[in-house]
Amino acid sequence: MTDYTDQYMDALRLKGDPLADATVEALFSTGQVGRYNTLMRWFTTSGQALPDGLPDAARDYLRATATPPDWIDWGVMEQARRFFVDNDVHVSTALSFAAMPACYVVPHVAKLLSATHSLAYPSRRMAETGQFTVYLMQPDAFQAGGRFLPAAQKVRLLHASIRRHLKEEGRWPEPVAICQEDMLGGLMMFSIQVLDALHRMGIHITAEGADAYYYAWRVVGAILGIEPDTIPPDLEAAREFSDRYMVRHMGPSPRGRT
Repeated sequence: MTDYTDQYMDALRLKGDPLADATVEALFSTGQVGRYNTLMRWFTTSGQALPDGLPDAARDYLRATATPPDWIDWGVMEQARRFFVDNDVHVSTALSFAAMPACYVVPHVAKLLSATHSLAYPSRRMAETGQFTVYLMQPDAFQAGGRFLPAAQKVRLLHASIRRHLKEEGRWPEPVAICQEDMLGGLMMFSIQVLDALHRMGIHITAEGADAYYYAWRVVGAILGIEPDTIPPDLEAAREFSDRYMVRHMGPSPRGRT
């Protein structure tokens, strides 16, 4: 098991998402961001033809990220889907009242959300996060007509856009905004911390179901640009990483209180 030392975690703070970052840089440097945003408004399902006139950098990125990781276990993904179907109301409650508030007790994450105006519309943030999870847990999530992969592709580029924007404006004191450590921290909030919240609510869940649900979020992490080798491989490692991340960073802040 990886030893999540400060040195290990600090190294993750220096890394972004090279593929998405390069794509966003190409769009900005060629003045094609507006065209990309307009055309992508209509791109919502897997298998859909890419819009005519899409910038080459965006087309290359969308093709490179159009499929899930080759190591995905479809049997485990189906277990995760059934777990969600059995517990969807409880998972939504855990997301709304445990996972998302956990973001606010990490000062630099609250600062990031404030900088991107996400704190101004908390109900929209909850709705979008819930919708993303529902897309993931649909039977056709990764098939033609599924909505999860296009949603994930857009989120990944959004993160890269925020990284570039904050760096260009000098509004982020660290080398990388939405770095690998913070992406992993967010992944823990929406996976292991949701499962722990279910336990606190007294919801009975099987070990197999919990394992499968976490596995599905490991897949999500890889799709969103987290380096696969750094994603904790099981629930035990996930809990260790999650605890280490929160102890390293959590605390009060004006934006967190907001």
